[in-house]
Amino acid sequence: MSSFNMIERRYGQWRITAGTSLTALARRLGALDDAAEQISRHRKQRAAWHAWLDRNLVPELSEYEVADPDLDLYWIPPSESELDWGGTLWRVA
Repeated sequence: MSSFNMIERRYGQWRITAGTSLTALARRLGALDDAAEQISRHRKQRAAWHAWLDRNLVPELSEYEVADPDLDLYWIPPSESELDWGGTLWRVA
C-alpha cells in the first residue's frame, strides 16, 4: 500500500495518506469493474434484506410489553474483589 502512496510511515507508525481512495486503488490495480460489480451486488443484497425486514416486522408493541418495571434485567458489574482476582472469572478451565 505504501508503493501506491496510500499509507506512509511517520514517527514509527503507519498513517493513511490524505486523499487515499479505494476507487483510485481499484483503478490502479485494474479491478474497477470488479469493485463496481461488488458494490452493485451489495446494494441489491441490502435492498433484499430491508424488504425482508419490512415483511417480517413485529407489530407495534404496547409500553407494558417493552418495559416491565417489576423485572430487574440489568447487568451487575463484578465487585472490586472479583476484579482483584486478576481475571480468573473469565478463564476457561
